[in-house]
Parts: sequence; C-alpha cells; structure tokens
Amino acid sequence: MKALLLDDEILVLNNLKFLLKNFPQIEIIYESTSAAEVVSWIKENEADVLFIDISMPDINGIDLAEYASGIRPKLKIVFITAYDNYALEAFRANTVDYLLKPITLPKLTKTIKKLENYMGDYGSDIIRKSESQKLTPKIQGYVEDKCYIISSREGIFIKAEPRRIVLVSAKGEYLLKNPMTYWEELLKRHHWFRCHRGYLINLDKVVSTYPLFNQTYGVQMQGSKEEVIVSRSYIPEFKRLFSL
Repeated sequence: MKALLLDDEILVLNNLKFLLKNFPQIEIIYESTSAAEVVSWIKENEADVLFIDISMPDINGIDLAEYASGIRPKLKIVFITAYDNYALEAFRANTVDYLLKPITLPKLTKTIKKLENYMGDYGSDIIRKSESQKLTPKIQGYVEDKCYIISSREGIFIKAEPRRIVLVSAKGEYLLKNPMTYWEELLKRHHWFRCHRGYLINLDKVVSTYPLFNQTYGVQMQGSKEEVIVSRSYIPEFKRLFSL
C-alpha cells in the first residue's frame, strides 16, 4: 500500500514514519507538514491511504480529506488527532480508522489490519485495480420494463418494502428481482453491510450515525434523506466497522 503522510507536527510525523517501518506492506511515497503541499501533490499523484492530522493551523483535516477523496475516490483515510470528539464527524470522509495520539505500535497494528481487510491484499497497485474492477458486482435494477445496470459502488442502500425490494441510488430508485438474502451474500465482500432485516447499506455512503430509542441507531446516507435503521442485533458489528 502506498501511503501519504500529513501532520503539521514534525515529531508526530517522524514517530509515525518510524512505526510504519514495522509494516513492509506499507510504502511511504510522500510526507509533509504542509496541507497546501499535500493538496498540490494529490492533484498530480495517487496513493492508497492518507494518514492525516485533523487539527492543523491552515486547514481542517476532515475538510482536506473530503477534498482529497473527491479527487481520488479510492483513497482511504486514517485520521490522527489528540482529540476524540471528532470521531463521528471524521467518518464523513472515506475513513478506515481514527487514531488517537500518542500513536503506538499496537494501535497502528490494528489500523493496518483494517486497511488490509478494507482494501484487500493483492500485492501490487496494478493487480489491485484490475481485480477490483473485475470483482465489482453489477446490480440489475428495473424501472417499469426497462433494466438498468448499476455498479454496486453507486448504490446507496437496498431496502425491503411490502412485496418488493428497492435499490436506492443517487440517480433514483430501482426494483430488484432477487430477495435481500441474495443481495446480502453478493455484496457483503464489497463493503456493504446488512444493518437491519429491511436494510442493506453501502458503507462508503455512510455520512453520520446516532443513537435512537430501544438501543437502535439511525444512519444518514450520502445522497438520500431517508433515515436508515441499525437494529440491535447488528449494532456490535456496525460499531466495530466504524471503530465507534
């Protein structure tokens, strides 16, 4: 994995570099204490993961991460901060983990494992891209008699309604012909998660989450105003996925 590092504190940056030497699967290809330099670098270059401080003098790290994800949609984000009150907001971006300072080897080891699980370990960037393209499932959605082929990455969530299954995407809603169990099995290895008997969500589209009554959670999804529910039985795994 090609890593990009940004922290305005040189001591923190050097500590992170030192700890990352324990992981041969991580290749540091660029590092900086300047957010402006990283913005310029990202415009011209690609990386697999960005380790970024949230609190910096010239820009908020969350805003920069969202900007970077907009330019490089496949870029994964690991936030580094001394404050734990940013955790939920940080998951607006394409976030894999949230590390609290001081960074230690045990903490970083857990983060690297999450990155490997999230991205898949295909050995090289070229192979990873080709495998990702080949394995990305397509969803056959219907509007009246017309069939649309939708990439699973474009879907926001799938919901079960009385007598029908519906895919919700930014472009509209589509009827699906297979049951929820079929879509759960097809998509679970592609960062989709069954959070309720009536909902299957694209984890990349999660904007925010918040507790509701009866020990359930609500989820706001990017591109939709509908509140998605995480039922009690799915909450432990949901929290694990987002390090909540």
